[in-house]
Amino acid sequence: MTTSYSPAVPPSEPDGPVRLKARRPSDLLAAVPFLLGFHPQESLVALFLESGRVRLTARYDLGDHLDLDVADLVDQHRPTGLVLVVYCADADRGRAALRDQAERLTDVDLVDLLLVDGERWWSLDRSTGCCPSEGNPYAPGDHPLSAEAVWAGLVARPDRAAVVATVGGPDEEEWAALGRLARPIRSRLARESRTARQDALGRAVVAALPHLEAGPAAGADEEGRAARVARLDDAACLELALLVRDTLVRDVACALVTREDAPRHLALWQQVVARTPPDLASAPLCLVGVAAWAGGNGTLLNACCERLAELDPRYPMGRLLSDVSRRALPPAWWDAMADGLRRDLGLGG
Repeated sequence: MTTSYSPAVPPSEPDGPVRLKARRPSDLLAAVPFLLGFHPQESLVALFLESGRVRLTARYDLGDHLDLDVADLVDQHRPTGLVLVVYCADADRGRAALRDQAERLTDVDLVDLLLVDGERWWSLDRSTGCCPSEGNPYAPGDHPLSAEAVWAGLVARPDRAAVVATVGGPDEEEWAALGRLARPIRSRLARESRTARQDALGRAVVAALPHLEAGPAAGADEEGRAARVARLDDAACLELALLVRDTLVRDVACALVTREDAPRHLALWQQVVARTPPDLASAPLCLVGVAAWAGGNGTLLNACCERLAELDPRYPMGRLLSDVSRRALPPAWWDAMADGLRRDLGLGG
């Protein structure tokens, strides 16, 4: 079973998060892909409500069985209401999953139970009176709320695999050439003091951030967005990856991440991961994970944790981020951790 976490809506502007108003079940179904960052399939999605707003979104794989339980997160987060959505091509199997969860979740207000088979959707809550027996057409991309979300700069990738691919690193045939390029950089950095490397890391990050787009431009396609984002060359990416191999240098990069600027840090470290061979990837992946957590992108955090577990299951910060993901700790928790890091490093703030 895997889970993904996201806040109500990923923030797109420093002034505050985008607010999408969902008045009907069809509105909510159009919003779910933007809450997760991708269009779910064969999944159970739990929307945790507080005062009528979605505060937490968790996704579980249906897998080959229906042994699903969101009760642990309900106990932890204590929502005032819960909406469950099952995405399952086999509608009968999906209904069984929803009914099973409804029987287990007796201590929370189940606002609605929604079923999507890919072409139609149903509400199992008969009080809504919204669903004919044949269901309603499911076409979230045609819904006005979807257009509103895209215009606000939110992204919903085709599936979870597309999210995972963003932290997959360079193709295997590039590893040897990148390794050769890294050797003289590694040798040069080895001759520098830790303080000098910390300073170099801080300068590089601070210099790069103003040139990185904080979020997708409204209405732009991926190619158009990429053209407007400053691109680091391979040598710059490898130098950053080599710098953060030292834990105390990596901590400087972590300490610089704020919730307001998390999307820019994410854009920076995703570039580094995309050009870093596996033997250097763990630390940059952790920085992608930190920025994803601080920015409320639980799906990407989860993808980072999975790749870190493959590369080095004992990497301490990877294990910490996995715990954050498993417990669905909210981005606000990053504030206290970052403040502690800054104090330890003497960075102030």
